[in-house]
Amino acid sequence: MMKSNLPTTFRSIAFLSCLTFAATCCAANLASAEADAIEDGSWTLVVLPDTQVYANKYPQHFDEQTKWIIENARSHNIKMVLHEGDITDDNVVPQWDNALHSMSMLDGLMPY
Repeated sequence: MMKSNLPTTFRSIAFLSCLTFAATCCAANLASAEADAIEDGSWTLVVLPDTQVYANKYPQHFDEQTKWIIENARSHNIKMVLHEGDITDDNVVPQWDNALHSMSMLDGLMPY
């Protein structure tokens, strides 16, 4: 009896669709030097999901994310940062050091 891969295939297609949408949005935002302003009375919760690859292989990107948060805190009325998912890939000291460096950029400036 052959097992169907439909759920796995559907998840893969959904993931790739979301990734494509996100990449398109990011490319559009990268074209401008400044972040778009938000509506009066609005505030922002920044979500950092699954930073383990950044902590492992691309700590400069992790730094850029937290730097962007600080630089845009006022224009986006950012109130706090939520980190979800895995912080490190392998639970080893060098990756934790990278994560600590990136996240500590928020210390005293932004609750997380």
